[in-house]
Amino acid sequence: MQRVRGELEAGAASIALTQDERDEGFFLACVSRPLEDCVVDARGMGLTESEFSAGEREVVFLAELERNERLTEDIHALRLRLLEPKQMRFTAGQFVNVELPGSTEARTYSLANAPSQNGQLDLIVNLRRGGRFSSLLSNESALGSRFRVFGPFGQLRIRLSHRPIILVANGSGISPMLSMLTDLAEKGSTRKVRLFFGVRAAEDLFALEQLAEIGRAMPSFELVPVLSREWPADWPGETGPLAAAIRRRVASAVDHDAYLCGAPWCIESTLPVLLELGIRRRNVHFDLFTPAAR
Repeated sequence: MQRVRGELEAGAASIALTQDERDEGFFLACVSRPLEDCVVDARGMGLTESEFSAGEREVVFLAELERNERLTEDIHALRLRLLEPKQMRFTAGQFVNVELPGSTEARTYSLANAPSQNGQLDLIVNLRRGGRFSSLLSNESALGSRFRVFGPFGQLRIRLSHRPIILVANGSGISPMLSMLTDLAEKGSTRKVRLFFGVRAAEDLFALEQLAEIGRAMPSFELVPVLSREWPADWPGETGPLAAAIRRRVASAVDHDAYLCGAPWCIESTLPVLLELGIRRRNVHFDLFTPAAR
């Protein structure tokens, strides 16, 4: 969006925009906070009038927690079964807001399942010590809990193109990648796709079976796991910073599309590398996560 009048705090949004765009008043609404009443112009978002107006009609779902599986020390896989309405139409790559029970607070999570599985919401949650939602999920009686869910939201999606795809994610940022990859595999895509999945150590890797299934269904897919802190001597994947792994594995990103999702450092460190390797800035799309309040 473009700010016409009023002051706002853009926060981490700055890395998503060029200096010229920031100078012209463009900002990312998802990570910005108004400091006073503002007037904005949304015409530059690439949305039709009906698409933009649809964003004003908030859809509320009632869902029940039917899966709460610990994948690593601090990562849980959740499945929310939709009760009312029973289905959600969404695009692979979008996110939802989950309201904390007994509160008006909400947490934002990307969907990890494909749109074909529209009766459920698969989420990957990074548990934070002392966090309200994390404390709830740590309780064995959490199964059966009901939540209000708002969505879907977001513009992250695979663009129609013939170009090869580079995916970059760290930790729970792999959620929308799983959704988009599963969707591509179900549609029989033959586009070359390479996923750089960064975690700290081998025990922090997860969703490997699901990624292997995607690889069997889509032979053009390649997984590149990257361990940043600890790795066994016989580790077959990449090690060190994600940005360095991309430099080693990608000779040229000319005529590629890229999709990134993760913590600010993940985007800040890998985006410049992709641009240096020749990808056009307009062909790079990403979701940026900032830590939720407790």
